[in-house]
Amino acid sequence: MNLDPLSFALSYISYSVSSLTKKNFKSSVQEISRLVALHGFEAERHLLRCLFSHVDFSGDGKSSGKDFHQTQYLIQEFSSVLSKPNFVSTVCFAIENPLHHQKSLRPSPLLLPHISRVLRLNRVQEVVLGTCLLHSSSADLCNCATQFIRLKLPDLLRSYTDSDSSTQEGDLQDCSPEVLHLLLVELLNKSSEHFGVTNELKESFFENLRKDFPQDRVPVVLAPLLYGEASDVLMVKGMTEPASNMSKPMELSHVDLIKEVGYGFTASVEECRQSLIQMGLRDPGPCMVARVLSMMANTHTGLSEPLQGLGPSATSPWGADKDANTSHVTWNIDIFIQALYDLVPTLNWKEVVGELDFPGFFVKDRQGLKLLWHGLCRGLGSEPFPTDRLYRVWRNPDSQLSLFHQIMKNSDIVCLTDYKYRPVSMEILKALPEDDNRDIANWKSLDLVETLLNLSDKVQYSSHVHDLFKYPVQHCPDLLMLGLLQASGPMQGFRQELLTNLVFVFLSNHPNSAIVLQAAWNVQSHANVVRPLIMHTMADWYMRGGESEQGRLSRILDVAQDLKALSVLLSSNSFPLVIDLACLASRREYLKLDKWLTDKIFEHKEAFIQACVNFLKRRCPQIMGGIVKEENLPKSAQLPAETLATMLSCLQQYAGSVSQELSETILTMSGNCSILLNKPRQPPPGVVKTPRGLEPAFSAASLNPSQAPQQQQQQQQQQQQQQLEVLSSLGSLSMSGPATAQAPPLGVGGGP
Repeated sequence: MNLDPLSFALSYISYSVSSLTKKNFKSSVQEISRLVALHGFEAERHLLRCLFSHVDFSGDGKSSGKDFHQTQYLIQEFSSVLSKPNFVSTVCFAIENPLHHQKSLRPSPLLLPHISRVLRLNRVQEVVLGTCLLHSSSADLCNCATQFIRLKLPDLLRSYTDSDSSTQEGDLQDCSPEVLHLLLVELLNKSSEHFGVTNELKESFFENLRKDFPQDRVPVVLAPLLYGEASDVLMVKGMTEPASNMSKPMELSHVDLIKEVGYGFTASVEECRQSLIQMGLRDPGPCMVARVLSMMANTHTGLSEPLQGLGPSATSPWGADKDANTSHVTWNIDIFIQALYDLVPTLNWKEVVGELDFPGFFVKDRQGLKLLWHGLCRGLGSEPFPTDRLYRVWRNPDSQLSLFHQIMKNSDIVCLTDYKYRPVSMEILKALPEDDNRDIANWKSLDLVETLLNLSDKVQYSSHVHDLFKYPVQHCPDLLMLGLLQASGPMQGFRQELLTNLVFVFLSNHPNSAIVLQAAWNVQSHANVVRPLIMHTMADWYMRGGESEQGRLSRILDVAQDLKALSVLLSSNSFPLVIDLACLASRREYLKLDKWLTDKIFEHKEAFIQACVNFLKRRCPQIMGGIVKEENLPKSAQLPAETLATMLSCLQQYAGSVSQELSETILTMSGNCSILLNKPRQPPPGVVKTPRGLEPAFSAASLNPSQAPQQQQQQQQQQQQQQLEVLSSLGSLSMSGPATAQAPPLGVGGGP
């Protein structure tokens, strides 16, 4: 079964974690770390999930037995994850979604204490773990986390505010800013009683934090919480009595009041206009209108009856009866827009679009997007939609992401190419994307690609952005590849990951493969990044080839020739690929193998010679002696005799200039192959162009010296019986081989 690179990586991580031993621990962890670095967020959270799933949390924390190595790895990885911005979602995913055999992660009052003991968490890490799980989608886990924090948080705060112990375990200065930010937000948004913390302790905690993080060196993410006006708003909300809610901005009060009135607010244009006037909104601005539209989009269904005294009644200022209100099941956005036109005909609707960038803006579903977009377009009238307000960098990226998430899911409602946009240049494509596919049409916008790439740089949103890119990778990879190449900004992080996955696609089979790879190879703005990335991906694709390795090698050679990049690719340090590629190129008469080998040996010395020896062992295991039946050899182990002879001739020249062990290996190979090396060498076309394709290196025909016809007739039966014995007895032939030519010294090793 063929797996995409990410699926292959996840499978490898699962297998490696389940089979950790003392012997393979170090190598397995190194390879897993490489895969996590390559594939990013998906691989990282899958690793943590596997580790949590292979550790028993039902005991007393003394790890022994079969989960010992998984426990040690989890302790190491958990500490590392806590220092990353996305640790909340990663930890929640791992604990919420254990593998099917894990039974000890079921929510219970003892779950978090057991995890703490097994992972040997300190006081800060215990509170962080509990705070992370407050964001879990499991109500049971949230309850467990709340109870755990009530036990642990007061002790942590007291240890920090106590000057005698604040330099010990309770010192939060060593925590990452993300950890402190998480704790501060929870403290500010919840009442003191919720976590069992007194107001005096909370205030003392904040005072100590301000001492440890003065304004001149406070982390950016903490500054608004400790010093800015945003901190005052949050403190009022979380630490004072309800009467202080009067300090909320006036426009928010108006939005809440409209929500309380309910759908009857838009019963008619006259009633809506009169209601706005009664509320003091005779001249509402773009900021207030944006907030009202956002509220309507998120409450298009499910609003309960208005509170007594707020809903329309015969005596209320809204001038409508209660029965009329209850007949409305959603907002009538057209009536609201018309009422605004009547009151504020000069309202700047472009600014309304820009004012959607506020904390709390969120588009939760299809119907909400439909209502919001219809309201904005109705307000703009004949004016063009100001898409530049959507694509620019928002102060509230989570709000921007929610909008684009719904746009990409509902292209029948909003297709970005229906409005002003910068198109991806795709004139070079031979097979163009479907014109009538609106899902694909969205990805023709270069503005969209740049905006999503910018959002992917913010780790807390990266997984959601990754999900959005799955569709173009599968359905229009050529369009996405061109967009990534043409987008502005640095070529790093997730953008590189996407390009790597797309190169895999085009190395396989796609109508636009040649054109797109040409464009990627010749891109000027990012050549120093893209070219090494393509070469690395080629090597990776080749190494994963398995039985199709030689087919992939041939494809890589064809691509390299098309790109006029064979010499660049052969200069790579990925020796397994370049040696195999050079052998194939020599058979196609693209290069002289002996000269190329000599140049590479001169450049890389013994390291390259060792790589050549390893290559010959893998492709022609017969030359090390022993019995290897031809029918048991995979196709990847077959190497033409001419190529083998050329390689061994070059290696023999340097046998005296390398380490003793390597020298003996080369001489053993040469001795076993002395018959072949002493034969007259034929031109490459004569070797490879046979009716059966490439001859195996040591078929019986290639090893037997020519004999007279009469001798062959007399010994035919005996030779048939001895053909396999020739292979097994190669080691007993002359070990000296032909006289080795003198090669220039390598300056490495201490061989004979």
